[in-house]
Order: sequence, then structure tokens, then C-alpha cells
Amino acid sequence: MNDANYPLVIGVGGLLITTVLWSQLRKKSAVMVGEPPMLPGGLPVIGHAISLVRDANALHMYARQWTRDLQPVSISLVGQRAYFILNPRDWATVWKAKTLSFDALVEGGLVAMFGVTAKGVQELQSDPDGIGPLLQHNHAYLKEVLGPGGSLEPLTRGYIDYLDIELQKEVSGSGIEVKLENW
Repeated sequence: MNDANYPLVIGVGGLLITTVLWSQLRKKSAVMVGEPPMLPGGLPVIGHAISLVRDANALHMYARQWTRDLQPVSISLVGQRAYFILNPRDWATVWKAKTLSFDALVEGGLVAMFGVTAKGVQELQSDPDGIGPLLQHNHAYLKEVLGPGGSLEPLTRGYIDYLDIELQKEVSGSGIEVKLENW
């Protein structure tokens, strides 16, 4: 090694070691009373982010195998804790939570899945008519639509009708007719 690079190597190495130690200490100290245990296997600093992006289902299955009793577990996503709710019966409690916020999820989904620009998301957060921003009440909407019961029926029915119309356009007259709702 060139002696001129020695201070640079020591500095970068020290910074890396300090970052790893800081993240590990922060991870341990961030656990609050009643918070689910951290799923092992996360990388320093980035946590489980790569595993989640690469194959979310595999990470979910790993969490189910690790906990075995289907208790919630924490995962680390670039320094932030997120939770896997593994037991279907626990979802009723999640939906009843008054402080649960889907804002980041909705905003991220609008950008990633639907290509909404940052300006578009900002517009959805504005309140030009004085009745509240469109994104303000997304928790109540998601709680109603995704909760137990028939609330999802109108959305599902509309989608099936739309899909049926689009499939009819593709059918060239041959084949058999199948009603999607009975399929």
C-alpha cells in the first residue's frame, strides 16, 4: 500500500466501523416497550431493505418461520422500523388503530406504481376548496375498503365489469364464454 493513501484508508475504515457500530447501538436502543422483536438477518445501516425489494414474499415467509407463533416482528429499512403483522387475527387491531397513517405508503405508491410526479402528490395534499386535502382522509378510506365485510364489493364489481368489457374486445368470436364472477 502506498504510504500516501494510509491516512485515507484509516479514515474511511474508521468511518465505516463507526457507522456500523452506531447503527447497531441505535437499533438496540430504539426498541420500545411492547415493540416487536427485530427479525435477524438485516445488514448494517440498510437493514432488510434489499431482501424486501428483492423478494418481499420470501422475507415474509422467513419472518413466519422465525417467529413460529405468528407474533408481529420488526424489520429495519434504512434505519426505520417497520412491522410485519403475521397473524390474520391481529389485523382487526391494526385497522382499529386511530394513529395509523398510510400517508407515506399512499404517496410512495402514487409515485412508484402510478407515476404521479412530486408536484402531483403536492397538489393532492393541497386544500383548494376548503374541505380538506384528498390525501387527508386516506386512512378512513383504506380502513373502510380493506376492512372486513362487503365494503370492497363495489370496487371489485366495477373492476370485474371493466375487465369483462376489455376481454370482450379481445375475443375474436371463438372460444367459450365464462362469466368472471362465477369463475
